[in-house]
Amino acid sequence: MKDNKGQALVEFILILPFFILIIISMFDLGNILLKKYSLENDLDEISKMYNNNDQVTLSSYINENDIKVTYDRNSNYITINVYKDVDVISPILIPIMGNPYEIKVSGVYYEQ
Repeated sequence: MKDNKGQALVEFILILPFFILIIISMFDLGNILLKKYSLENDLDEISKMYNNNDQVTLSSYINENDIKVTYDRNSNYITINVYKDVDVISPILIPIMGNPYEIKVSGVYYEQ
């Protein structure tokens, strides 16, 4: 009868790096989703400031939150695009998504 005491340990050590990479990738994806939801809230705030024509508060809000904003006008509608870069740390996701990964959120509003 053979002694198999170390077999499970060796298999665990071989699989452990892959589990760690998967866990880091899950944290990265969670961080990206969290930043996207935060950016959607920023879009709501920016649209309110834009609608109230409060340019001073709007520019300070954009600078404080380190976001980029573009405006596209089309007749009576305006599209507000909000961008933010997120650093990706997972070696699995960097070739797929790039580093930094740019999140974009847009909203179309009626201008009076």
